[in-house]
Amino acid sequence: MFNTQQQFADLGQAQLEKSLRLTNIALSGAERLFQLQMGIARDLLTENAKTAKALSGVKSVQELVELQKGLAQPNVEKSIAVARTVYEAASSTQAELNKLVEEQVLEFNKNLVSSLDKAVAQTPAASPAVAAMKKKRLRVQAALTMQSIKPANAL
Repeated sequence: MFNTQQQFADLGQAQLEKSLRLTNIALSGAERLFQLQMGIARDLLTENAKTAKALSGVKSVQELVELQKGLAQPNVEKSIAVARTVYEAASSTQAELNKLVEEQVLEFNKNLVSSLDKAVAQTPAASPAVAAMKKKRLRVQAALTMQSIKPANAL
């Protein structure tokens, strides 16, 4: 009885640790995106102030056209850089989540095979159920092995 209680306590502790890890991954990704947004907002405010100063000094239409040409290219480059940074942050978070899921699948597979082994060991050797369970265990183990070989992106 104590063994069962200890198993439940261990299971609860493991689930808590997994939940905390998942929460930390999600919060880390959100924090990266928030910091990126704050940096963008800061840069935009600075740049808008510079643009407003430059516009106040424009005296002719030709100067306005030249000013617009000069502002367009840096804005496109900054937009591309921001998109790249957002993509990297999202990819990093996704990779961490994929790793967590892959670890969970491998642990589940290991526990399932272990449970099947225990069930086979506890049944009488002469029973037809043992033969069927052994065959089933081999099929499950083969399927789980094939699944664990798949790349994380296939999950």
